[in-house]
Amino acid sequence: MIETLTGIKVVSFTRAAAGISCAKLLAEYGAEVIFVEPVKGVALRHLKYFEFYINNQKSVPVNLRDPKGMEFLHRLLADADVFISNYRLKALKNMKLDYESLCEKYPRLVHATVTGYGPNGPMKDAPGFDITAFWARAGIINDVMDRDSDPLIAPAGMGDVDTGKSLALGIVSALFAREKTGKGMKVYSSLYAQGLYLNHAQIIDQQYGMKYPKTRKDPGRAMKNSFKCKDGWVQAMTLDFDKDFNHFLEAIGRKDLIGDPRWTCMADTEGEKAIELTAIFDEAFAKLTVEEAVRNFEAYDMAISAYYPGLFSVTDEQAEANGYYQDITREDGKKIRIPASPVKFGDDAPCARTDVTVFGGATREIMKRYGYSGEEIQSYIDDGIVISAD
Repeated sequence: MIETLTGIKVVSFTRAAAGISCAKLLAEYGAEVIFVEPVKGVALRHLKYFEFYINNQKSVPVNLRDPKGMEFLHRLLADADVFISNYRLKALKNMKLDYESLCEKYPRLVHATVTGYGPNGPMKDAPGFDITAFWARAGIINDVMDRDSDPLIAPAGMGDVDTGKSLALGIVSALFAREKTGKGMKVYSSLYAQGLYLNHAQIIDQQYGMKYPKTRKDPGRAMKNSFKCKDGWVQAMTLDFDKDFNHFLEAIGRKDLIGDPRWTCMADTEGEKAIELTAIFDEAFAKLTVEEAVRNFEAYDMAISAYYPGLFSVTDEQAEANGYYQDITREDGKKIRIPASPVKFGDDAPCARTDVTVFGGATREIMKRYGYSGEEIQSYIDDGIVISAD
């Protein structure tokens, strides 16, 4: 893959998934990412999917409570293009690593932060994980559950990764602006803001009186719903009544309803009118297998998919044909597949990546580059100011 950010240097002072996943994307696009870890490592290293977040980054664990450790960080910042952090803003201010403290020293630096709830308001310093800020407070977990069932189990890290993607877009935009002005800027986002942005349709619906949580028996639009077949579930979706309604009826074996005066336009399949039609659809889908339903819909070029477990995609020929997975070998020797970057540039070649970002694996390399002698590096290691893998 063409690496569009070659030559950009990022200092990643992150410890949780939202910030780290942002740095991961920048690294996959060619930026050099120096990952300044705590000397005990980030908590993500203890999770089985930490390689997904941390690969392609150069780990340099530093004790920033030691003045020598902080001085080392400032050497890195002096010629960095981007500084990323997802520490709480009050902690950054205490360390004098907030934007206001750094902008005069390093005027070209793009200073990017991601927090749980944003830089202002009563929750600005509150702890925020994606399960609380993104899923719960932004309304997503409430608005996607079925009214008649328990809440869904929120997928691990989904809000983090999506927030990281948006922050990466903001960083790239700030770098573009710097090319014109010569000045860096502050870039910030939050898990809460990202959750609200993604939950836009449900938030707007509710301002028009629609009640959430919904139930699939009263879906709002009958031709956008999940349906239970003999042997599993499918998801169907169509937006064009004139093109698809009669085909929909044919696909589920209800040609007898074509021309029924109850359904003459899309509005007749929405709102309260969707309830009766959904019951008819449910009865029809229950007579089909998943394979039959999918085959029938595909014959009319209508969107439908069976419900698949995530593991299915690991060997899915569609994912394979597009390079949506990459193979890595973990530190324990286990070989696994992880999803690749969703965006590519210029060709079909996969992005280059290392198998594992070793804890402290780049310490000596980076310190030597920044003028530390071999003796100084060893003394820093002996004194616990930095950690090195070798």
